[in-house]
Amino acid sequence: MGYELHITRRENWADEDPAAAISLQEWMELVKNDPEMRLDHEATAATTSGDAITVDSEGLSVWTAYSRDGIEGNHARFSYHAGTIDVKNPGVEIIDKMLAMAVQLQAKVVGDDGELYTPNNKSGATISSKKSWWKLW
Repeated sequence: MGYELHITRRENWADEDPAAAISLQEWMELVKNDPEMRLDHEATAATTSGDAITVDSEGLSVWTAYSRDGIEGNHARFSYHAGTIDVKNPGVEIIDKMLAMAVQLQAKVVGDDGELYTPNNKSGATISSKKSWWKLW
């Protein structure tokens, strides 16, 4: 299990609002026009017992310019699912790519718990606009 970030147009990424969905066609067009992306439609991983598991998913893509791509099986996989694009456990480098893609899709990047990621806030930490109690006087 891991933590995912989502490129979405929805108020809440888990909602099923079809009007705010990123279409599979939009996603595939973006991937096709990005020379750093490759559309794979499947991913294979080894289990602890050495068996191979393959997942087929239309829209599954790999960011080939990721600095760790191919190192010990590390890939930056972008998965299209039900109107959002998901990435599991992304680091700052991948978050930067997600933010750039979100701009192209007129979308935003949010975490599983709904926290917003921005170019100035790549941790998703909530930034409070309230004054500290000691600054009230």
